[in-house]
Amino acid sequence: MTISFEVSGSAAAGTTSCLPNMGSGFAVGDVNVLFVVSKYAAPTTPNTFGTWTLLAQQTGGAGSPGADTGDVTVSVFAHIATSTSDTGAVTVSVPGGNSVLARISTFTSTGVQAGNRQWHFETAFGADATQDTSWSATADHAIGLAVGVMLLVFSGVNTDTIDGTDWTPNFSAAGVTFTPQNEQMYQLNSSTPNGDDCAHSLARYVVATGSATSAPVFTSTLGGHSVAGVSIFLRLAEATLGGAATTFGAMTSTAEATAVPIPAAEVIPPASGAAAVQRLAQQFRFEAAGSGLLQGRPPAQVVAPAPRFEVVDAADAVPDAHGDAAVQRLSQQFRFDLVN
Repeated sequence: MTISFEVSGSAAAGTTSCLPNMGSGFAVGDVNVLFVVSKYAAPTTPNTFGTWTLLAQQTGGAGSPGADTGDVTVSVFAHIATSTSDTGAVTVSVPGGNSVLARISTFTSTGVQAGNRQWHFETAFGADATQDTSWSATADHAIGLAVGVMLLVFSGVNTDTIDGTDWTPNFSAAGVTFTPQNEQMYQLNSSTPNGDDCAHSLARYVVATGSATSAPVFTSTLGGHSVAGVSIFLRLAEATLGGAATTFGAMTSTAEATAVPIPAAEVIPPASGAAAVQRLAQQFRFEAAGSGLLQGRPPAQVVAPAPRFEVVDAADAVPDAHGDAAVQRLSQQFRFDLVN
């Protein structure tokens, strides 16, 4: 697996809309990633060149709304290239907005280009909620970092006083070493004086060794400028093909589960006792990590996001006295199919 940066279009700025350009020189199957920072509203999902999917969106910052202060909304969209002629401007609209800045970067995968893999994305976010001269954003959960995975850290800040020369970024995640994708690991720094001002930065890293065991942390010194805002952590990886890779839809940890009745023969009998119910509860009591996106319908063994299993407290176990009915309900509650 090799994932690498292809090209970036030019940044675009405005108040309620802007027109970032797609770069040129990419291939069909590459992923175009649109990064947007805005005040004080969120952008609508673009439809230029076909389907764009919202991967992540988060609002944060510090202070009251105003010039060089207040909250920003950071949004990340993805689009799988279907034509190499899609190189014009993409319309980004922010109804009710005050300031917006956007840019598109394109990435390629050897496995996707070979036709035997598909894109897989995972996101997390961290906020810098203190208006001061240092940046620190810790992801809200650990994400899957392994050798060859690319991690993008897109930061939106609430002021235009900072530029690319002011950032001294540092990324860390326990258990891994990494290398910048190239020397300009934060080359997408841009800012706009439109409205109440905002700026953004993109850092790119590739995992060289190990695997992550804790949430990643992104920090930076800021050249004496006082800022606050949000960082989105975006993991680019490959997944095994599963069925026709013709659809492109978000998979989230809620509202996409369908209960499937359990055949009577599969119900755990009450004679199995509390231990069996405890094991069943432990198997399915989980907390989904971040959000994931797959191109195409995944095979049964591919889940995005990957679940984190929790041990169930003894007080939470269904008592044996509840019998078949309780076990049946517990089974039905967690026997589900993820829907694209």
